[in-house]
Amino acid sequence: MSRSHSAEDMLPVFGRFLSYVRDWSTGALLPLGRALVCPCVNCVRRRMLPMGGTSLTIGKGVAGEVGSESHALPDGQGVPPDDRRGTANPRAAFTLVEMVVVLLILSLLTIAAVQSLSPVADQARYDATSRTLTQLNEAMLGTDGLRQTDGTPLITGFVADVGRVPILQGADAETQLRELWDSTSTLATTFPFQTRLGPAAPTDYSAVRLPCGWRGPYLQRGVGVTDLRDGWANPFELNPATDGSSLVSVTWNFVSPYSDDLTISTTPGLVTVSGTLTNNSAVPAAATIVLLYPDPTSATLAVMADADVTAVSGFQFNNVPIGFRALRADIDGHVLIKYLQVPKTGLSLNVNYQP
Repeated sequence: MSRSHSAEDMLPVFGRFLSYVRDWSTGALLPLGRALVCPCVNCVRRRMLPMGGTSLTIGKGVAGEVGSESHALPDGQGVPPDDRRGTANPRAAFTLVEMVVVLLILSLLTIAAVQSLSPVADQARYDATSRTLTQLNEAMLGTDGLRQTDGTPLITGFVADVGRVPILQGADAETQLRELWDSTSTLATTFPFQTRLGPAAPTDYSAVRLPCGWRGPYLQRGVGVTDLRDGWANPFELNPATDGSSLVSVTWNFVSPYSDDLTISTTPGLVTVSGTLTNNSAVPAAATIVLLYPDPTSATLAVMADADVTAVSGFQFNNVPIGFRALRADIDGHVLIKYLQVPKTGLSLNVNYQP
C-alpha cells in the first residue's frame, strides 16, 4: 500500500539539506575567497590545495565561530600531508632545470657587464697612471706657475733643492726613485735643507749663500705604498744616463686596444743659462764668471765654469739644474753677485755692471 508524504514530513529533510549546503559553502567557498585576498600563510596554503583535495573548514575549532577574523587553523587541519611532516611543498620548489637556466642567465649578464665596463676600467687605470706621472714630474721639477711675492718665478722640486737629478737606487725599477720619498735615505740624512756657502778656496766664493738641501718627501704615495707603479701595477721604465746612475727620463708605454700606442715621458731639468755683460757701450777688458749651485757631495756649493770663455762680454753655462742659483762675475777687478731663478725653459739674460 502506498504511503503519501505530507509537507510536514518533508520539512525536516529539506531543513537538513539546507544545513548541508550552508556548511559546505561556509567551509569550502569562504576560506577560498579569503585566501585569494589574504597574504597570510594559512590562506596561501588553502589557495594551493586542489579543489577536490582536503576540505578547508572554519568552525569553532578554527576561530571559535564562523565569520571570525582569525585565519588560524588547528594543527594539521587543511594542511597538505607533506607540510604536516615538516617537508616543503613540492609545488613551491625550483627544479634542477630551472636553477640551471637561472645560473646560465646570470652568467651571461655578468659577462656582458664585465665587457661593457672594461673600457671604463682601462680609462681609469690610464688616468691614474697619468696622474702619477704628473706628480712625478712636479716632484722632480716643481709646479708650474708659482710666483714669489715680487712676481718673479718660484722654482721648487727635487732638482731645485738638491742641485741634481735623482740617482737610481738599486736594480728594482719600482723603488729606484726612492730618493724622492725616502726620508731615511743617505741623501736625506747627509744633505738636509739649510743655507750653504760657496767654497773659500782656491778662489774665495764664500760670500755667495744659497738655501738648498733635501726637504722632501717630494712624491706623495698612498698609505702603505712603498714603490712606484702605474695603474696596472706595473713599474715605469726609468732611463738612466750613459753612466748608468743619473736619471734622464721616465717613460710609460701602453699598447691600448682602443687607440694607438700611448707614450708619456718626463725629462728632469738641466738647462742652459747664457747672457751678456754690458755697461752702456763699454766692453770689459777682463771678466771671469762662474755659476754656483747645490752640491750633495760637498759641504759647500758647487762651482760651474763659463763654457764661453772666448767672448769676454758673454757667458754660457750648460746642464744647469733648475732652481735658485747664483752668478758671480769678476769684471775688471770688481765682483758682482747676481741671484737667479732658473726655470725649466732655461735662461738668457743681460748683466749690466758698473766698473
